[in-house]
Amino acid sequence: MTRPDFDVIVAGAGAGGAAAAYYLGQAGLRVLVVEKARLPRYKPCGGAIPRPTLARFPFDFTNLISAAPTAVRFTFSNLPYVDLPLPDRPIVNVQRSQFDAFLLARSGAEVLEGVAVSDVAEGVSQVRVRAGERSLIIFNLDNQLKIFIFRIIIRY
Repeated sequence: MTRPDFDVIVAGAGAGGAAAAYYLGQAGLRVLVVEKARLPRYKPCGGAIPRPTLARFPFDFTNLISAAPTAVRFTFSNLPYVDLPLPDRPIVNVQRSQFDAFLLARSGAEVLEGVAVSDVAEGVSQVRVRAGERSLIIFNLDNQLKIFIFRIIIRY
């Protein structure tokens, strides 16, 4: 039986995809991250990351933190706003393009950018993923890991 190209393919190089690639790589799996955009790419979000999430990684994010808010404001249409204090500063803000790239660089994964996952096909003995013009074998399905491997394909 032919060797699979990768043990797992993660669709999306955002914080979730990069974190998944990091931990899957740490588990000894050969990982490909497929990102539909060219990297780095801008993410129009506040970049709020809970500190306990950062604590799950064995590296320091200090240089990526742009702010540690002391309060959060909720606004509602036609209602007064509500300010809530964050006394322990449980959330930090990061620039997502930098944060995502930082995680991805430490993942050890191969990255295919500017290409979207367009098809996932489960065969009798393997799963194939089409990403752009490439057809990749994820895993030879000759054991009970079939369902597990298929479910850890992360799609967005």
